[in-house]
Amino acid sequence: MAKNDYISDNLITMRDRLRESTAAIREAAEQKKNTVAGDAHQPEVREEAPPQNTAKAVDRRVTEGLQAKLDLAGRLAKDLAKISVILAGEERKIGELQKLEASLQTLSQTLEQTTPENFAGRFAAETDRLRLEYFRLCGALEALTASPGSTAGKKTEEHTGQNTDLRGAWIIGGAILIGAAVIAGITAAIFL
Repeated sequence: MAKNDYISDNLITMRDRLRESTAAIREAAEQKKNTVAGDAHQPEVREEAPPQNTAKAVDRRVTEGLQAKLDLAGRLAKDLAKISVILAGEERKIGELQKLEASLQTLSQTLEQTTPENFAGRFAAETDRLRLEYFRLCGALEALTASPGSTAGKKTEEHTGQNTDLRGAWIIGGAILIGAAVIAGITAAIFL
């Protein structure tokens, strides 16, 4: 077989195969049309329209989201207000502690300057007065720092609560100071 005959025979074979496949495709398309046309006479079975159900579900989720947002916003506002109150109480406490620190530093400087040479016969009385002042300041420090737990879980009261404790410490410290002054006066009267 010559080369030209081989190519032409192969081309002819390919052409025949192409015709057969095209015919098969056409027959399949016609059968599909007939099947669809036959089904058109039968009642159509449709599924429920999901867009309505989906729309209801989406609306419900939006409503739930809005409720959750409002709830969270309320909780955040409540906690922020609570923290503000706690910070205000802590700032007041820090102010009191700073005053107490200044008083203790002044007392320390006074104690350093208190010597027998500077106070002659009143050295013991002055030392006793400084000790009593120290105990009064320690009472105030105890009142500020010994409150059980932290103020994080408590409502801060403006004129009661911690202020009452602090006033009590000042009163007790004052009573101790007066008592010490009386004792120092009696001691000075006896020994001088």
